[in-house]
Amino acid sequence: SSLPLSHLQCLGFNDRMLDLILHLPIISSTTRPVYPGTTPIAYTNSLFDDYSEEDFDVNDVHAVGLWPLPDERIPEGVVPISRPLQGDPGGVWWMIDTNNGWVGILGEITPHTASITRPVAEVPEDEQWRTARPVPATAYFDGLARDLIELELLPVPFNPGLLVWEIWHSKGHKEFQVFADEAKARYQQCGWPDLEKFKRARCKRLLEELQKRVRAWEKVRWAAMPEPPAYTDAQGNPVEPH
Repeated sequence: SSLPLSHLQCLGFNDRMLDLILHLPIISSTTRPVYPGTTPIAYTNSLFDDYSEEDFDVNDVHAVGLWPLPDERIPEGVVPISRPLQGDPGGVWWMIDTNNGWVGILGEITPHTASITRPVAEVPEDEQWRTARPVPATAYFDGLARDLIELELLPVPFNPGLLVWEIWHSKGHKEFQVFADEAKARYQQCGWPDLEKFKRARCKRLLEELQKRVRAWEKVRWAAMPEPPAYTDAQGNPVEPH
């Protein structure tokens, strides 16, 4: 009864797509990512509260925030279940293809991002949203759970005192790597991944203290950067104003 059925049908969702949505857990938090820069799509009646009836166009599902590319239809059978959190450019669209194996279990998933992570020649001309190779959804999410358990992904409070969180990758940083290493150590120090022994409140407090130091470091780092010139020529060289 909470499913915005008429709106979804207007956008081209067929019975198979709606069946998948009915089996999805509803995760409505917009402040806690499920992956770096990524929030789940909660298919409830409030999903389209910010849009008017005129926004619903089967040929431009991007207009109501359900597709990454403008002026496109949702391909038949493909259901987006996540999108970038608050427009984060590093966020991921998880696309479930119900045409490939949906029998009460998630079928095939394509993680769409702003960057192409497969050979460009492999991207189907009529499916530009397939920026990554599709993989079995169950294996993909098992891997995501494993990355959280093994602390390859690190949930960290974004701002102490607020409910907003972010997720850091544990590797691949430069100057920031020392903070990622410390976050991982704090989780281990508090008993992760043994949920019975894990000291949640203490871990959160330690991560908030770490985030305060990160903010102070970022402030100093930004202050040390030279300000861009107020005027530049066509080649980007600084020039004096006339």
